[in-house]
Amino acid sequence: MSRIYRDEITIHVPLDLNNTLNCGQTFRWNKINGEWHGVVNRQPVVLIPKDENRTITIKSISPEFRQQELAEYLGLNDSLGAIKASGMNALKRGYEHFVKEYDKIVDPDTGIRLLRQDPWEMVVEYLLSTQMNITTIKKRIESLCSLFKDNKVSMDYNDYYLFPTREQLAGIKEEDYRKLRFGYRSKWLRQLVEEMDINQLYQLKNQKLEKKLRFLTAFPGIGFKVANCVALFGLEDFRAFPVDVWISRFMEEFFSKSGNSEKLMVEGQRIFGDYCGYIQEYIFYYIRNRV
Repeated sequence: MSRIYRDEITIHVPLDLNNTLNCGQTFRWNKINGEWHGVVNRQPVVLIPKDENRTITIKSISPEFRQQELAEYLGLNDSLGAIKASGMNALKRGYEHFVKEYDKIVDPDTGIRLLRQDPWEMVVEYLLSTQMNITTIKKRIESLCSLFKDNKVSMDYNDYYLFPTREQLAGIKEEDYRKLRFGYRSKWLRQLVEEMDINQLYQLKNQKLEKKLRFLTAFPGIGFKVANCVALFGLEDFRAFPVDVWISRFMEEFFSKSGNSEKLMVEGQRIFGDYCGYIQEYIFYYIRNRV
């Protein structure tokens, strides 16, 4: 049994772990008896929120995993107030009719933050996510990870699987993916593993969004929606604006905008400005949970 290290972080900014870890931007966190179990930077982590998320106890098997690493992963240094203000300023340049609704929807107290996740993991997970609900995606991704027994790490009587590397996935055949019920996505994943240059993927972080999208959409199965998800959740580009059925409904209802993912991405950027991707997560939360 591995030694367990504990640390505690006091949260001085708006944060809601439920809203952040359960809003569609990640598929590998699970809530068990009030504790969040996941893998961060290739190590298992348990987060135990207390006092309405004002304090979080961190359990890990690494003595190096401490407050600073968790704060970076959770995006605690992002100023939600400044992000909201940026969107508000953009709205006032032609979309004043939505200002009141926006003020209600993009509420920092909702506590949603964009995670800093691994680009390779995001590419694979969102490639496999097409035409599946979140519950199914989580099950299938976990099945993929559990293929690699060398990646199993145990902590406090629970087993966690690190996400497979490109080299590990290179040893998997297309028919093996089909056995995991990935269907037509199996061919896409096999091609991705064979063709993607991992170094180029990671170097995209410092490139413009247009270059990120051009690189990603060159691979079979990666359209504008998936590419924007990877750019936003894996490459830290807040101008990415993923458009799914929920965002499409929102854009139609409040702005009378319709079209494909590429067209609505451009509209989202125009309406909400430089932090449209961050704002999109608040919209996604609102449109899925409104009564």
